Amino acid sequence: MSFRLVLSFASMVLLTSLALPFANAADIVLIGNDTNAAASMYTESGTFLGHLGAFSGSTGTAFDGLGHAYVDYGGTGTIREFDGSGTLLNTIAFAQGFGEDITYIAGTLWVSAAAGTFYHIDLAGNLLGSFAGAFGDGITTDGTFLYTSDGFGGSGVITQRNLAGVATGVTISTGFSSNLSLGYDAAHNTFWMGRLNEIGEFNFAGANVGGFLTTTDSDFYHDGVAVGSFSTTSTPEPSSMLLLAPVLAGMVIARRRRKQA
Repeated sequence: MSFRLVLSFASMVLLTSLALPFANAADIVLIGNDTNAAASMYTESGTFLGHLGAFSGSTGTAFDGLGHAYVDYGGTGTIREFDGSGTLLNTIAFAQGFGEDITYIAGTLWVSAAAGTFYHIDLAGNLLGSFAGAFGDGITTDGTFLYTSDGFGGSGVITQRNLAGVATGVTISTGFSSNLSLGYDAAHNTFWMGRLNEIGEFNFAGANVGGFLTTTDSDFYHDGVAVGSFSTTSTPEPSSMLLLAPVLAGMVIARRRRKQA
């Protein structure tokens, strides 16, 4: 293989590696519809993409970062797992009450129950823990902390908690009142909240930075909002790119020496 071809190939690998993280960008807003319809999928700019799965009655929604999504169906006491084509992969019985918003973390789910308690369950439905909340609170995680919203009667305050549900003292005021759901957008480090006919996006300072009115399945309270992707593309480790740099440098030096000889 010629030096030019090797260099071209190596450069292509490097550029592809640098671009791959954007392939994982969160680009689907998955919304629950207050038990009235299947979960709705939108772009972050508000374009309707379709419904997920053939089951009506959605409430909470969550992505697992592994190419799957979870949808709570509060009225039936079940949580279902889907792939990107809407194929049902698993059904989990939620025996603790009427489930509203949900979030996924490390092979488990946190469920905000309508009665005002947050329940931690495994993917078989076994109870792992709980903490107190209020009616209609949203819940999400960034992988380090849990975050909860102040629910239907609240004024849009997000509370940071440790992974056991204990408040850390950090709060974010968004002004998004009568909210019912909360989702974390890892691609933009923002929060999404849902209420009647509307989805809002907020940064960690509480400023509104996006959102949209729901044009499909309107006139529903959005009990769940999750932002993520069905992509399973892995992000290359920086070490791979660091290893490539000295190889290219060595090839350049060797070529120069050959020319001098």
